Amino acid sequence: MTSVYEGFGNVLVEAQSFSCVPVVFNSYAAAQDIVVHNENGILVTPFTIDKYVEETKGLMINKGMLNKLAINGYENITKFSFEESYRKWYHVFKNIDD
Repeated sequence: MTSVYEGFGNVLVEAQSFSCVPVVFNSYAAAQDIVVHNENGILVTPFTIDKYVEETKGLMINKGMLNKLAINGYENITKFSFEESYRKWYHVFKNIDD
C-alpha cells in the first residue's frame, strides 16, 4: 500500500484476513494501528520506493519470514472483528454520563 494518506487502511485488514502480508508506506497514523513492522507486515519509510521494492523482494526470497508474517497477520485481524468493535463501542457509550 503506497497511499499518501488513509483514514483507516481497511484493505490491510482485508489482506491479512486472506494471509496476505501487507507492505505499507508508514505515511498515516492508522498504518501502525494495523501493521507492526516485521511482526505482521512491513512498514516502510514513506515514499522510499527503493526500500519498498527491497522489502517486497525480501519477502519473496525469505519464505519463512513471509509465512510468519502471514500467520501473525491473520491472528491480528481478530482485534478488528465485529464482536471486538462492538465491545469497544459498547464500553464507550456505557461510560458516557447523561
